[in-house]
Formats: sequence, structure tokens, C-alpha cells
Amino acid sequence: MTDPDALASNSAPSPASRTDALEALAALSLAIDLANGAPEGTALRGTLVALELAEDLGLSREVSGATAFAALFRYLGCTSYAFEEARALGDEHEAARILAPLDKADAVGIARAIATSLGAKDPWQARVARGISLAVHGEAFRSGYEASHCEAAVLLAERLGASPAVCEALAALHERWDGTGGPGKLRGEALPLVTRIVQVAREVTVLTAVSSAPPARADVLRLLDARAGGQLDPALVAHVRGDGAARLVAALTVEPLWETLVPRLAELAGAWLMPRPGEIAEVFADFADAKCPIFLGHSRAVAALVARARPEDATLQRAALLHDLGRVAIPNRIWMTPGPLDRIARSRVDLHAAIGARLLAHEGISDRSVARRIGAHHGGGGGADAGIEILQVADIAVALGEARPQRPAFTDAARIDFLRSGARDGTLPAAAVATLVPLLAGGSRPPPAILTPQERTVLALVARGLSNKEVANSLGISARTVQSHTIHAYDKLGIRTRAGAALRAMELGLLTP
Repeated sequence: MTDPDALASNSAPSPASRTDALEALAALSLAIDLANGAPEGTALRGTLVALELAEDLGLSREVSGATAFAALFRYLGCTSYAFEEARALGDEHEAARILAPLDKADAVGIARAIATSLGAKDPWQARVARGISLAVHGEAFRSGYEASHCEAAVLLAERLGASPAVCEALAALHERWDGTGGPGKLRGEALPLVTRIVQVAREVTVLTAVSSAPPARADVLRLLDARAGGQLDPALVAHVRGDGAARLVAALTVEPLWETLVPRLAELAGAWLMPRPGEIAEVFADFADAKCPIFLGHSRAVAALVARARPEDATLQRAALLHDLGRVAIPNRIWMTPGPLDRIARSRVDLHAAIGARLLAHEGISDRSVARRIGAHHGGGGGADAGIEILQVADIAVALGEARPQRPAFTDAARIDFLRSGARDGTLPAAAVATLVPLLAGGSRPPPAILTPQERTVLALVARGLSNKEVANSLGISARTVQSHTIHAYDKLGIRTRAGAALRAMELGLLTP
């Protein structure tokens, strides 16, 4: 078994720890697949295809390495716009599965898919309203999607130690050869070569994901020919049509995928991936929380409370950071339901702990107790492990202090009363409640003085998805003042989207006044 501290180490990364980090990233890439509505293994498959194509082109080890890690992080920003996608499309996971295989230039095909397939079980009034909204606001939605995905991917990849070449490629993921992409409207060879290779790999991997059987060479070439010169670099398509097809198509069926890919990534890592100590768990905590604004900072807050209660238990702290990773598999329309959930929705929500445990149960990602504790943190039974009860109560305590669609946030006094009542009637473990209640008042570090108090307040509300008008109404100021504070905050933090605001706010502790 590899180093159990792969997710949180206090030493500089060695070759061995980089291998451990890659094992962790490979396992956690499965969460990226779930968040993107894709079959598990899609991100890993796309990485292998991109790597095979780069090597088949005879590119240097450096470019091949950058290509592999850009492909691995291709969907790292996919939770960043999930809130907006759910508002516009209904079920963001269903939308991703339906729309992912389509060329965005195919307006007719996209409109047909939205009209006939997306939200087929929704009331017709909701479908009509969605269609009208997309017709009116579709370009703004697409621009926001492209900018958010790219910025979030870069911000998270930087924290994972990705190289500048990898981040440059991620910043251009939604650009197109014909110049109609975004966010920078790059054209032709202005797109980084790494990006162009990852784009080709992405298209054939999506074709594989939506096919009932591995696509034949003719199917792959037909798809690429249709996208050449529009979305994709025609020279790369020509290479695949010639010498590159056999190797690329073979990569679509290589098994075992994990065992084939991870050692190759470890050989290529070098300067292309240098994760900072302890950063992987924090990145994926933020990745999970970014999915829905009501959860921003939740996983970090639970981990901070657990760390105060059990400072000696590093494994429990990692479990606290990652305890809600499985939440990415649940659509936002469920999380944002304003009233009680029906039985089916409730059963889906209840699965998220088990999903997170399964994602983290892979050999090499960490001590197996991380997965076990995550799987049991919603009352699965602590047994002899008091840490599970600490995690369970910490999760509840933090959640009570956060607003939800069906209720406002509890005051400190109200949540303490709730926890003590649960301890008295036996619905909550009394020992854990007794340990955590004294820690709930105060104890948080003051936020860094990067922003003014007004800018920080506005940023926190914008990060949670409020419009300028909604922020203005909430604070009793003008929308113009809100816009001014937002611009200044964005400039200071080096961001330009709500997704960037959410990620920076979580990373820097800017979500509370």
C-alpha cells in the first residue's frame, strides 16, 4: 500500500510521493466524471487517448507530459457552473450527457436535443420556459459556461501544482480552431498545441462514453472529419486519418485502464505536477463544495472543527475535508429544493456518503479508514471509532449554521440547543456533542486583509450566486455600488467569474464577514 499521507503530507514532494499523489488524483478523477454526468473512467480514458496522440505525433517528453496532465484536469472546472446550468437546463447531469456529444456550432441539433430529450419528464410549461430562456440568453449562458470552466480549471490545477504549460492549455479548453469559441476567441494555431490535442482526445472519448460498444475506426474518423476546421485542428485530424488512427482507437479499449495509465503519468510527472503538501484534499473539498453555492466552504469548516476537536487525528481531518465528495453525483435541482424532499430524492441524497466512500476506497489514495469514516458519517454507526461520531456531529453543526433553501441559518445558540437536544434524546452521540459544543463559538481565523470589509461582504454574496440587484437589495446599497465592489474584488483576486470568486473565497477564507 502506498503512503497513507498522499492526501496530506508535511514534506516536499518526492518521486514516491508524486506517485502517491497520482494515485489519489486518479481515484478522485472518478468524482470529476460523476460531477460531469459521465461514466466513471472517462477522464482517465481521455488522458490516455491524449497521451497516445501526443506521443504518436513525436512530440517531446515535455509536451507529452503537459498534454497528459491537461487532459487529466480537463473537467476540473465542471462543478463551477453547475448552479447556472441547473437554473437554465434543469438537471445539469442529464444536460451534460445529452449535449456533450454535440458540436456547439450545430444549433439545430442542440435545439432538437433540448426540445425532445432534455427534461423529458418535466412539465411542458417548464420545458417551454426553459427553451424561451435559452433562446434569449443562450449566448450569455454559453460565454459564462466557457469562462467559468476555464478559470476554475486553472485555479484548481495551479493549486495541484500543474505547470504553466498545463494551465495555459486549460485556459483555452473551449476555444475553437475557427475562432468562435471562448473565452478569448482564439483562432487556429493561436490555440496552444496541447489544447488542440486534448480537444481531439475529448471528442473521441465522449463518443466512446455514449456508445454501447467501443467505436470503430470509421466512427472515430467520421466524427473528427465533421469537426475538422471548425472545432478541431484539421492537421491533427489529418494525422489521425493517416498514421494515428490505429494507436488512438486502441487507446479507447486498453484495459486495465488505471494500471496502464498511472505508471505512465508517474514517469512523466516531473515538473508538470508538483502538488503542494496537503493540497489535494483541499482542492477536492472545494471542487465538491463549488457545485452548489449553499455548500461553499462547508467541507473546510467541518475539517477545521474536527481539527480543533481531534488535532492528533490527521486521517479524520482528511475524511472531514472529503466527507461530501460524493455530493457531486447528485443534481443541484435536488439540493436546491425549497421544501421537503420526496422519497426518491431523499434516497438519492442519502447515497452521497456511500458514493464518496467508494470513490476514496482505492488502493493508494489514503488510509482505508478515510473511506470507512466517510461512508459512516451520516449515522452509519461509529462502533469503536469515536472519530466517526465526531465527524457526524461536526457535519451537522456546520450545516445548521448555513442557510438552506428550506430554512435560514441557525444562530450559534439555536444550533447548540439542537445538538444538546439530540444528545439528550439519543439521536446524536452525546460524547461527540459534548466535545464539539464548546468549540462552536469563535475559534475561526480572521480573513486575510486582501479585500475591504465591504468588498468581502459583496464577494461572499456574489460567490453564492446572487445577482447584483439581489446583493444590492440584501445590503441596502445601489446595484452600481455592488458592481464597483465586485470589480475591485475581482481585480485584487485575479479572477473574472462567479466561479473564480467562489473558489478564491473558499481558499482564502473570505466567505464570512
